[in-house]
Amino acid sequence: MCHFQACIIGARTKRILHVNVKNKYCVVCQRSEHSREHKCFRNWNKTSTSMEAAIISEGFQESIKKYNLIYGRLIGDGDSSVYKRITESAPYGPTFVVEKIECRNHLLRNYLNKIADIGKDTKLPILFRKKVTNSDVLGRFRNAVTKAIQYRTEHATQINNSMHTKAELLRKDIINGPRHIFGDHSNCEDYFCSKSEEVSGLCIIIS
Repeated sequence: MCHFQACIIGARTKRILHVNVKNKYCVVCQRSEHSREHKCFRNWNKTSTSMEAAIISEGFQESIKKYNLIYGRLIGDGDSSVYKRITESAPYGPTFVVEKIECRNHLLRNYLNKIADIGKDTKLPILFRKKVTNSDVLGRFRNAVTKAIQYRTEHATQINNSMHTKAELLRKDIINGPRHIFGDHSNCEDYFCSKSEEVSGLCIIIS
């Protein structure tokens, strides 16, 4: 990778707060060791994989100077290198810890990838492996998680539960998703389905 661009976007404003490009290549420098005087765009000589972490970390370090703001939370994917770089740089001092929140889209992607990996496990019955790798079934897994998140989010302000309780209820809904999809509705919440009594044989495999 010769160059990489990354940015920080405000979760509420949706505005770009920081953007930068890391470039390991300059066409003028590449053509000649003794190139003419020019504006060189090469600004990175470390590993390509560390480009994103460096850009995002710079944005956090400049937030007070630019906007007089502290970025208290990082919403991103499951890549730990970016968050590690931020914590190591300690942009707001050693006592302030930036909270990491993994976004729903990346969580769903990782969740579905793990399910797809199950379909490659030859230790499991072929019927089950074919079922979980079916595109329609994978779509139902996604919808089950999305529906649970939407319900728990919308009702979070209506029910006076602690954050821990809300998270635990969502966790139970997500864990119950495969059983619901394969026909076991004994643990389904009322909002989730009509609780049919039919139980698929695949639920026995899951058990």
